[in-house]
Amino acid sequence: MRRKRANNHAFPTDGYTPQKIAHALHSAIARRLEQHLKNLGKTSAQWLHAVGIHSASDLRRLGAVDAYRAVRTRGFRASKVLLYAIEGALMDVHWNDIPAERKEALNKQLEAISTRNKN
Repeated sequence: MRRKRANNHAFPTDGYTPQKIAHALHSAIARRLEQHLKNLGKTSAQWLHAVGIHSASDLRRLGAVDAYRAVRTRGFRASKVLLYAIEGALMDVHWNDIPAERKEALNKQLEAISTRNKN
């Protein structure tokens, strides 16, 4: 396979479509999220990436509830554990170590938004 040099990196030039390159890039971004934030595995990171969350700062800016809602709205079958996992990632703690009061507050916030959107 021929390779071209650009910015001191070798890039393959044969057999790579824009779709393959985009997929590889998306996978790399999802892996970065997964590696840098607690609680987020491959699937969670891919879901977050699919809804436009590509970094920890994106996640912080959106917050746990809105990030969770974005994933669910996109059609992914995420359980409440994802909500807690995102909050744990933001707090840098395992999701099981989030106090029950905080989990309850997250659930109330989610419910309030859902109720508001139904009306």
